[in-house]
Amino acid sequence: EPEKEPEVVLDSRFYKGKKEYWVKWQGLPLSRCSWESVSVLDKWKDMVDEFEKSRQKEVTGKRKRVGTAVGTTAKKAREGR
Repeated sequence: EPEKEPEVVLDSRFYKGKKEYWVKWQGLPLSRCSWESVSVLDKWKDMVDEFEKSRQKEVTGKRKRVGTAVGTTAKKAREGR
């Protein structure tokens, strides 16, 4: 059987103290995604790095929105709305 290649990393988690990635494999349906350790994805480190970079942007963006929402709520409270 030929070696399968990841299509995209969809998520990450810590399991038993080790980082794992939820991987969609090329040519396989989403139902065949699997949690894989960092060592399994070593050949595709660029894909993992890209996922981590996009995840960091997502987290940073959420923090900004939360800060804005809190600030807006506080302003409305001060104005008696």
